[in-house]
Amino acid sequence: MVCIFPDYILSDTDESTSEDDDDLDCNVAFRKTHDAIADTVKLKLSTGKIVEDVLFKFCKNKDYEHHTHSYIVDFDDEDVKALFTDEEWNELTKDRIEVPSFPRDIAEELAKYGSKTLKELRTKVMKSYLKEEEEYDVHKHYNRERIQMTMRTLCNLYENVDTPLYLVRTQYEDWFTVALFGTCIDFCIRDAQLGTDVKRTDAPSLSSANRKNRHRKANARKLIGRKINGIICVTNRLLKMGAIEGARAFAGVSDNKYLLESFKMPKTLRDIYTDLIKAVNFDEQKADKLQVFGILHFGLYIQFARL
Repeated sequence: MVCIFPDYILSDTDESTSEDDDDLDCNVAFRKTHDAIADTVKLKLSTGKIVEDVLFKFCKNKDYEHHTHSYIVDFDDEDVKALFTDEEWNELTKDRIEVPSFPRDIAEELAKYGSKTLKELRTKVMKSYLKEEEEYDVHKHYNRERIQMTMRTLCNLYENVDTPLYLVRTQYEDWFTVALFGTCIDFCIRDAQLGTDVKRTDAPSLSSANRKNRHRKANARKLIGRKINGIICVTNRLLKMGAIEGARAFAGVSDNKYLLESFKMPKTLRDIYTDLIKAVNFDEQKADKLQVFGILHFGLYIQFARL
């Protein structure tokens, strides 16, 4: 998905203070926001079509909130795709950064744990990846450490005869965070070399709060940010780079929980992306190299999003 000029987005005028905020009170604020966007900063395709104007016409009279109200283009939205020709759509959705290539050393390390039986996997996870008399170096061995920790966690869960991994649908959402994804996802992101970490358990989004309070007066109550299951951040700076949302089970793409979280995720990423653009002083060349990501985990179902 892509966010079109994210700084011109509804701020506190369309935000409530409830946990499930971001419902549009009316279309008046949206129209005012669109009118405030200068033509010189709008995204103009090679055919002459202006993206912001197309999105505005598409959603201005909708009686429910759509991603296009935030100038977010969902690549999987066929209704939005129909607004553009194939040539325009390819130009608009061109992946300017792409997914980074998978490091060969990590792929080789993962391949070492390939096993046909649980007993064979247990034998492998008990062997140290360190050479004889070699000391652990966080900068050298962190990837191996997290891979082995992940495989050992999975091995332990499969060996649990009372609640084997394929029966965890009966568990609550927090169980997955603590028993499974805390190791498989969070340990990976908590990288000492990159200086990144994860804030868990309905952490309020600072990026969302920044948008809501953009025009706050000194005597007005400060609004809190949208609550997120997990926020991926840079530890030594007030910068976010991703978000995590989860649920106890995946009940299909038409399930209310899935629809809610998959709708909320792009809006959260938009706020994070906006803050990063501000952090680079609105430098267009630097902004074009920025990318944020989201992780949705519903039971054992995992989905990734990029913006």
